[in-house]
Amino acid sequence: MRIPFQRLALALLLACAGLSQAPSQARADAVLPPGQPLTEGLLASLVEPYLDPPEADARVELRFTSPALPLPNPAQGEGRLRILDLRHDPATGRFDGHLHARLAGGEEAVLQVSGSAVRMVEVPVPAATIRAGSPIGSADIAYEWFAAERLPAGALTDPAAFAGTEAKRTLRPGRPVRARDLQAALLVRKGETLVLAYRTATLDLQVYAKALEDGAEGSLIRVANTDTDRVVRARVVGPRQAEAGLMPLKESF
Repeated sequence: MRIPFQRLALALLLACAGLSQAPSQARADAVLPPGQPLTEGLLASLVEPYLDPPEADARVELRFTSPALPLPNPAQGEGRLRILDLRHDPATGRFDGHLHARLAGGEEAVLQVSGSAVRMVEVPVPAATIRAGSPIGSADIAYEWFAAERLPAGALTDPAAFAGTEAKRTLRPGRPVRARDLQAALLVRKGETLVLAYRTATLDLQVYAKALEDGAEGSLIRVANTDTDRVVRARVVGPRQAEAGLMPLKESF
């Protein structure tokens, strides 16, 4: 005979009559020590083996709607807990089933277990405020877990996407970043003096020039020789560095 054990204070007992309780494949029981409440962590450890494992770069966070947790346990004896059955809808993340609890004295109860398995992804976020125009390095990035369904559209999940970039607008710490929030880091800024390497088949020299445009690595910008004011196009190759290759005579120095 099944006896609801109020001493365990499992207030959400099911009326067992009429319930289908065909048990799933056996999983390990959990022990509930005397006086210890049923916690979210303990219940999650029983439910997780029944769920599909997440992808390598993700994890699952269980959020229970039933029973209300933590559930008080004034029992003086040890209890054993086991999932009787569990149904899980991968499309929605929802799950529901039944938990069997038994005291050493033979008292038993069945509780409804329901909730959702939320897919969580680790997302690179600013570790601190990053001002517009500031270059972004690995030290500027931290990692936080977010529910995949709540990530903004276009949120970056690969830290490699930050390489060689700077903030296009002010980025707030702990908030996901989208591709449109970044731009290629400017290595040369309009008005700066830079070192221009000028090369032809027979000539290799370096001169100072003034940048007439902003430029990221690899971009072509106009620069003016600081001595002659001659304007040429040069490719940005580093911070305040550009290189001009073979050019028509009218564009040479």
